[in-house]
Amino acid sequence: MQDKVSEVVCLLQDYVEASKRGEDTAVIRQKIANEGQHIEPQCEFDGYVKKFSERFQAPRLN
Repeated sequence: MQDKVSEVVCLLQDYVEASKRGEDTAVIRQKIANEGQHIEPQCEFDGYVKKFSERFQAPRLN
């Protein structure tokens, strides 16, 4: 599971950078959703994504 978390963290960083550049983030959001499905418990993953988005002032993924 740690590998999945690390992969999602990298994707979240890519998402923030793409958002700052004004690029389309649909593909990155889909990858985050796909990888996030494998992280349990799901509520912890959702909370982590929310905190990450708030911390880096990124647009919400949903």
